[in-house]
Amino acid sequence: MKKIFAAILFFSVVLGGMYASGQKDESAKAAENKVSVETGTHTVVDFKGNSVEVPNKIERIVVLGPLPAPTVLTVFQQGKTSNIVGVSPDSVNGAKHSIFSKYAPNFQNISYSFYNGGKVNLEELVKLKPDVVFYMDVAVADPLRQAGIAAVALVHPATGGDASPLLTLKSWMDTMSQVFQTKSPAEEIIAYGENVEKEIKARIATNPLSEQKKILFISNYTDSVLAAMGKKSFGQYWATLVGGINLGGTAAKGALNMEQVYSWQPDQIFILTFSDKTPDDLYNNTAAPGHDWSGINAVKNRQVFKFPFGMHRWCPPTTDTPLAMWWVAKNARPDLFGDIDMNQKIKDYYKRFYGMNLSDEDVDWILHPRAASKRQYF
Repeated sequence: MKKIFAAILFFSVVLGGMYASGQKDESAKAAENKVSVETGTHTVVDFKGNSVEVPNKIERIVVLGPLPAPTVLTVFQQGKTSNIVGVSPDSVNGAKHSIFSKYAPNFQNISYSFYNGGKVNLEELVKLKPDVVFYMDVAVADPLRQAGIAAVALVHPATGGDASPLLTLKSWMDTMSQVFQTKSPAEEIIAYGENVEKEIKARIATNPLSEQKKILFISNYTDSVLAAMGKKSFGQYWATLVGGINLGGTAAKGALNMEQVYSWQPDQIFILTFSDKTPDDLYNNTAAPGHDWSGINAVKNRQVFKFPFGMHRWCPPTTDTPLAMWWVAKNARPDLFGDIDMNQKIKDYYKRFYGMNLSDEDVDWILHPRAASKRQYF
């Protein structure tokens, strides 16, 4: 009996030692894996087909473009901005004068010191020591990579992307998922938007107009510049979505004069929030010196609309794009979308995707953006 007890004791000691040793090995492996994850890299393939080595541990991000991308990144990160160390001055200005300032109040403190007159100073950018830079302008890619910085391209129609704001938004979020090696609850916005788009297209398809509406999308408007959204633009998508014609699709580089506008006689005009002009400026004929809008059909029939500004401008891609779909459809075809209550849609959407309880004043701020939110640099 004593021999049996001794044998059991011996094996218990041996097994205990093996277990302790195994535990140490597992702990060592876990520590090693943690170091590997934090110090290693992974490969991201951006929409340009570039294979970019991105750090596994990303603590400092600069977003050069496209313009809505910093706010999309913030929503992707569920409101986190502490790791965003650089954006464009236009991104900060837009955020400061929109409802986004309530969602991410610290965003307006992000640096744009590396910009000079709307142009990027790469030497100053490098001083921010970013782990990754998101960009649209291909001219900055090689200098950044030569400086040892991971540069990841985000898609845009101007660089060969699709004109659909929703598909563009999806591409950005897909790229962000690759970069950060994680999914985000914000990606549910894409599926929601696909359903909205499907319903709008179904209503339009079953109730076509005998004659398509001619729509002018004004992208920029100052005392000296009048420009329209062209064929390869988000304006093309919006016109097509509601069964209309994008008049700017035939304009050379989007540049316009009043003679051209009169020859087109748009049925509807949508003004982007890149400009501080409003429908009243056209109705009152005070938009710009020498510009007489009084004879334009859209003005005479009071069919001029200003895009809202929520998390970002509603014409280009934004996490508010599904709301923008409803808004454009309701204004372009009120006969088909009179049942859409935009105020309630906005409140429900902001509660669901941003956790925000909006007041009536907040909704009004979104639907009637401040002039100060206009784009500063073109």
